[in-house]
Formats: sequence, structure tokens, C-alpha cells
Amino acid sequence: MGFLGLSNVRRFSAIQMRSSADDDRRLRASAACNNSAAAVPLPHDDPKNTGTTSDNFRDNSRQLQTTSDNFRQLQTTSVLTVLTVPGIAKPVFCIQSYVMSSVTSTFALPQRQNALVVAGPGQLSLHQDWPLPHVAPDMALVRTVAVAINPVDAKMLDYSPAVGAIHGYDFAGVVVALGSDAPHHLSIGDRVAGAVHGNNSLEPRVGAFAQYVGATAELLLRIPDTMTFEEASTLGIGLATAGLALFRELEIPVSIEDLIDRAGPDSDVTSNAAWVLVSGGSTATGTRAIQLLKLAGLRPIATCSPSNFTLVLEFGAEKAFNYRSPDCAKEIRAYTRNGLAYALDCVSESDSAQLCYGAIGRAGGRYCGVEPVRQAVAATRPTVRASWLMVLTMFGGRVALDGEYAREASAVDRTLSAKIFAATQTLLDNGRIKSHPIRVLADSWAGVIQGVDIIRTGAVSGQKLVVRVD
Repeated sequence: MGFLGLSNVRRFSAIQMRSSADDDRRLRASAACNNSAAAVPLPHDDPKNTGTTSDNFRDNSRQLQTTSDNFRQLQTTSVLTVLTVPGIAKPVFCIQSYVMSSVTSTFALPQRQNALVVAGPGQLSLHQDWPLPHVAPDMALVRTVAVAINPVDAKMLDYSPAVGAIHGYDFAGVVVALGSDAPHHLSIGDRVAGAVHGNNSLEPRVGAFAQYVGATAELLLRIPDTMTFEEASTLGIGLATAGLALFRELEIPVSIEDLIDRAGPDSDVTSNAAWVLVSGGSTATGTRAIQLLKLAGLRPIATCSPSNFTLVLEFGAEKAFNYRSPDCAKEIRAYTRNGLAYALDCVSESDSAQLCYGAIGRAGGRYCGVEPVRQAVAATRPTVRASWLMVLTMFGGRVALDGEYAREASAVDRTLSAKIFAATQTLLDNGRIKSHPIRVLADSWAGVIQGVDIIRTGAVSGQKLVVRVD
């Protein structure tokens, strides 16, 4: 057993645990210097590192001060302190962090974890000894509590499997380590939700379907006390898709700054505000888009099945249309007085694209899908500017996929995504964002595999599949 010895370290001065809506489920603890404390014994990979003295600690060791029985200390080779958080079935390994230059080291995190790893086309394999992700300066390490399952989980696994990479995109959990460049509004112990680029051959240790997720820190959302981990796990990919599609691809006539300014009382929608069609309005991306549009003072309308009309109206759609009706496009043109200029297609199949093109008004407009636009559809309306969104550019890195799905690194998309998440944080803090309906599956990691199979069949409508994995 060696000792942790770090020079040039920066210390975090506080831990704040955020748990749930109930006051008795909140934990707060502060860390204080203990000048007489000895160095903390920890396991170390390097057998040559046999030990140091406490002089290697810039501020010496820490003594956790707490008035709650929810903290307990274990003296083992793998864990120094365990924070038992109400609402989480298993303890959170959440220890004070020291940062050496740009890399965060966290006391007593395990070296191995459970993870669902891509084994081949359509195949996931549970590994119980998978390495943890590296934590870069701009990242956070999150212990996963719940994950959400998206259609992209099945599509990427089936058609673009990165064998040996952790899979999964949406998650929620507790921050256990922070990089030195992480935003100051984040703290160890925060309840957060976000998204990562799973199934990624360039970063195979990063994926949502694992006990520990290495996430871009500025693309994390602090979960409000009124929202559960399961509900919050649905936010990430849907939010990023809606935000990038609306503000970058469609260039709707409001800015992200306008959205932040309207984060308080409901916005007054004027009669001359622009209509925006959300095709597939009952999807998680659809309800996110509807909420953002309504909060921005625009006039969202949606297509979905009649059984989901109430859902989209509750999220803020001004009018819902039955996408199965042969007259759906005609009905939308009549309702918008032939003036619809923006369409976001969250389904992006041939029929939904044709419906959107038919609904856009006489003067033309803009269409954005989440899959490549079929040329046969695009050719029918030269006055409609078509584009499609590859949401994985939100992280700023290269998207190493084949053909038209590949993307070069985009710092612009990373910056815009950070602005979208910052605006959403304000909306969350003010209670302006509702959670999408969820269906919780059982059996932890086996439930995740089951969920991917379910989503592959298309047997989900108006709900998001979620699995608790802690």
C-alpha cells in the first residue's frame, strides 16, 4: 500500500450533497484543514511509489465535519470515506479531491467498474472489471444512478458499433471528481444529468452505460430538488438535439439570450409570432423543443398520434395534428394561413419529411431532421432549405462514423451547446422545464439491454425508457 503524494495541488473547500425534494434528504458537509493529520494511505498502481509524508499535501489532509449520520468512514485499501446519500441504494464514493496541474485525482475511487460494452452489431456485453474513464481538465466524473435509452442507442449499436467501447448517451448521477477547468458552479456531491458520446471508438472508456461516466463538465445540469434521477436522466440528448436544431439549423427568430431573459413568468405569445412545426412532438426531443419554443415566445404546433395530443398540449403546443391523417399537411397550412416557415422533424422518416415539406407555407422555409434528408423529398420544394443534425458534434470532438454521418471537430457546436445547457439550467432553477414521461425498467444492467431491444422495435410512444443502475 502506498501513500497519495501530490505536489502543486489545488484543493476544493466544500462538499455539497444535493439529494431530493425533501429537506431530510439533503446533506451538506464542509471540509476543513487538519494540520495534525497524517497522509492518507491509498492503493497505487506503481509499486515503486512506496510512500511519502504528509508534507506532499499542500493543505495537509482533510477532516470531514458533519452533523449527519449519513456520513460514515471506512478504513480499507479501496475506500477512505463513503457518503451514503438518501435516495441512492448504494453508497457514493465521494472523497475530497486534489488537482495536480490539469488532472483531478479523487481519493479511493475504484479502479474497475461495471459497464455495458459494445461486443458487435446489435450486441452489448456486461463487464465487471472495466477501467474507469480518464478525467480531462474540462471533465467531471459522475457515479451513475439512472440512464435513459434513446432510439440512437439502438441505431448506433446496430449500424455503427464501436467494438470495445462503452455504450450509452443519457445519464444522471452524483459528481465524484472534477477536472481543474470544470465550471465553478459544480461541486463534488452535486446531483447532475447530462449526455456523453458513447459507442465512441476515439474514447472507448466514455459512455453512459457504466457505473462511472466521464462527462464534459459544462454540459452537465444540476438536478433541481423537485426532479428525480430517473426523470433527469432524460434531459441530455433530447435537449441538445432540440437546442442545436432550433438555434443553429433552423435559425428561429429568437436567440438563446432571449430564452434566458424569459426564464421567469410565462412569455406572452403575440399573434404575429412565428409558428414552428415539431413533427414527432411526443418524443423526448419533441417535448423539449416545444417547451423551448413556447418559453421563447414562439408558437409551437406538433404532429403526433391522437393518443398523445394531451401530452404535447400540456408541454406547450398551441395545436396538435394527427400525423396519420391524409389531410394533415393541408390542415397545418390552413391553421398557419400558409405561413409556416420552420419545421423540426424529430422522426425523420420519408413520410414525416414529406409531411413537413407539405406543411411549410407557399413562400418556403427551413426544414431540419435528425437523419439525412432524402433527395426525392428535397427536390419537391426548392424553396425549402433542408438540413439534418448530427447531435454528437455537441461535445466538440470528431465524430468517427462512416460516410455522411462523420463530422470533424467543431468548437462552435461545443460553445453553442454550452450556452444551451446554461440557459436550460436557468430554466430548471426557475421550474420552467417539465420532465418527459418515463417508464422505469427493472433489473439494472440487464434492464438496459432489454430497453435497447424494446426501443429497437419502436414499441414506445410518449414515454422515455429509464433504468436505475446504482
